[in-house]
Amino acid sequence: NESCGAFGAMMRTLTFSFSRRYRVSDMMFKHIRMKVHPAAVDTAKDKSNKQPSSSAESVEKMNSIIGDLLLATQKDDICNAVAAAVDEFCHDDVEMHDEEIRAGAPSALYKVFLLSSSNFYVPEATISDICKCLRHLFVCSDKVAYEVHRSGVGDELISILTQGVEQCLDGTWKDKDHDILEHSLAAIINICYVPSVKIELGTNFGFDELCTSIFDFEYHDLRAIVSTIMADATILSGDHSNLLELIIECCDDKSFKVREIAAHGIWQFSARKCYKAGLAKNHFVRKALLRLLEDIHSGCRVHAAAALYELGAGEESLTKLELVDHANGILFGRLVKVMETDVSPNAKLYSARAIKHMISADTVNLMTKRTDLLRVASSKANDSTETLAVKKEAVKILKRLVMYSNA
Repeated sequence: NESCGAFGAMMRTLTFSFSRRYRVSDMMFKHIRMKVHPAAVDTAKDKSNKQPSSSAESVEKMNSIIGDLLLATQKDDICNAVAAAVDEFCHDDVEMHDEEIRAGAPSALYKVFLLSSSNFYVPEATISDICKCLRHLFVCSDKVAYEVHRSGVGDELISILTQGVEQCLDGTWKDKDHDILEHSLAAIINICYVPSVKIELGTNFGFDELCTSIFDFEYHDLRAIVSTIMADATILSGDHSNLLELIIECCDDKSFKVREIAAHGIWQFSARKCYKAGLAKNHFVRKALLRLLEDIHSGCRVHAAAALYELGAGEESLTKLELVDHANGILFGRLVKVMETDVSPNAKLYSARAIKHMISADTVNLMTKRTDLLRVASSKANDSTETLAVKKEAVKILKRLVMYSNA
């Protein structure tokens, strides 16, 4: 009954949105594109350069497709309406997605998803296309994504997409090529870039178990998507420690997308006070971070350095010592190397900050014996070509070394 009530309220909202006169000028505003992991964007069949012949024609066609989705109740009507929606909505124009969402496309797709999932005659390819449309629609501006969440539609979409994932896992849907699973998860990720929706997902009962089940698939895009969800979950309150082992495993994945997001996950774990000491003392975490600092992809190095920055900021001095002394100083030496030579300014900056935070009464003797650290810090502090932020951190490193040496 609650579900029906929510659906009824949503449909009333949709009817109002769809029946009012749609004006393109209402949809134009300055927006910030959402950060979407590459694995969450299907570019194989995108119409990336899609341009409407005119604003009026585009709006008319869009409203016609949304209307067809709303009216479709039989198999053929649903399949035809969804096929047209794929052609219309699967592109990467953020402003157009904003217009499509505000015109009611997510609610219309929600309606046909409900009908299709309960109609055994609707082919799985059509269900996959519905998920694909939702996946693309939410590559929209943060402002519009938040509006969707406030309307309640975002919650409903998360619910049905999660049910779709479960039906793939329990065999209700065969999903031989993992298309439904992939598009559903990617859509969840894109919707969940709204923080309040992310909180609801992360605190949902059974969320960890769902991620763990999906992670068993030997399919790189799915692993990347799941590791994205896991990384986001670590930002939230609640205990997600059972996901740490999976995230560490992701650090060795063949796909750099998976490794980068896994590094981001460790970073998010490290930022939480309740995990700092445990992670810093965890040999496997330190080992994973060392590998990530040596990764050829800069995103992995940035996140690894950021994680060490957070771990080094812990209050326990002996914890800092474990970081500095890991593998006879190899981890710390790699951090110094990143600060010195990395092509990424962010990797340099986070490495410098991590080094600064690791200086303590228990580590200063080890650090002052490292000629590489003293050379790099002195060089960066006086390097006119270096960024101001890195130069400032280098100066702070030298000052802290002197302070603790004289203590």
